[in-house]
Amino acid sequence: MLYTFGFVIWQSHLSKHGITAPSVWKVEFFSAAFCYFVLVVTFAIPGALLFARFTGSKRGFFADSSTISMTVLLCVFAFIVGRVDALFFRNTGEKETINRALFCLLIVAFVHGLIWLIFLKKKPDLRISKFFSHSSWLPLYLLGLSFVSLILSEKVNGQFLISTIILYSTATNVSGLSLGFNLDWKILPAPVKLLLGAGVCIVFFEHARSFGENQFSTIPQSVGGGEPQEALLVFEPAHADLPLLLGMKQVPKRSIPTTSLSSNTFYGPVYILMHSEKEIAFLLTNNVSVLSNIVPATVIRSDALQAIRFVHP
Repeated sequence: MLYTFGFVIWQSHLSKHGITAPSVWKVEFFSAAFCYFVLVVTFAIPGALLFARFTGSKRGFFADSSTISMTVLLCVFAFIVGRVDALFFRNTGEKETINRALFCLLIVAFVHGLIWLIFLKKKPDLRISKFFSHSSWLPLYLLGLSFVSLILSEKVNGQFLISTIILYSTATNVSGLSLGFNLDWKILPAPVKLLLGAGVCIVFFEHARSFGENQFSTIPQSVGGGEPQEALLVFEPAHADLPLLLGMKQVPKRSIPTTSLSSNTFYGPVYILMHSEKEIAFLLTNNVSVLSNIVPATVIRSDALQAIRFVHP
């Protein structure tokens, strides 16, 4: 299953650049699937618990979530979101915008506490007092702080994030386990089970395809993502005319650190999508912001290169 999901993710990621994933690229497929399921577990399971809790659903895997403290659930969710943001997206984004949003959120929390202390603490029996003093407010603000940098990050795709949070509710509606369908799964005929199961599989595969197309290219390869790696290329003497045919720029030697390859001619920078023993696919663009969009890739034989120098390790 991991191999299948990994293949779907890589195929969706590379197809928008006009290339296909190698069919035997096993390690990369498994790492992509691992990356995908970590994000799904991080956002879909808390979303499923909240969905089952608020709807009071008595069916499905998360039917017993009413016994879980909302405060504990929100605190854990806030912690996990913060860690995932740091690991997969590295807290990227406009610092000024993020700081402004965090400041506004802290102001709201401060006003909330001030209203409760001054006006409502002395009248705890009022409905509005109980509302403002609910124990879930603190973890909600912590969750808000964690989500601010995540939502404002230039590397996070909002469509994928929202679809992941509501993934459980979408799957339960398709499978007939939601409140809107009064179905008993045990007594359903086998063809109906097969049809509903196929619907759930389609939901997950479509979600994995969306991940590969919209989100995968912004996640570092060090954690299983598909972010293109910036590099400089040195071509074999027999293929010295190839970079000129491709319209590649020569890198000034003064900008290259002194190494055993300093006497060679470097071309680039390029952004490598994939590299195998037979071929290498890369993007010829200096605009990093468009790397996740539909940009045609260039594919050459690996034996045409003498060396690859990665700009960022």
